[in-house]
Amino acid sequence: MTSKEEGATGTTTKDVTAVNASMPMGAVTLLAGYAKDKKAAADKDTKVSLGVNYALSKRSTLGADLFKADQGANTGTGLVVRMRHTF
Repeated sequence: MTSKEEGATGTTTKDVTAVNASMPMGAVTLLAGYAKDKKAAADKDTKVSLGVNYALSKRSTLGADLFKADQGANTGTGLVVRMRHTF
């Protein structure tokens, strides 16, 4: 997926390319994601994530994601844990 953002003068301010994947394996689904802004410096504004979903039932899942984000001087890592139920 590619996304572009233009400023008021019509110049491209962001040019983001993202790749996401999921691989179901029974009740477990592995997740991966990568995004990079091509207009940013070579090693900045990059996001990488890995995750897993576990199907508790047909409509309920438990999941977790690990991510790393490099945005200019701000670099961070994190963990997201979630439970989802659809009605």
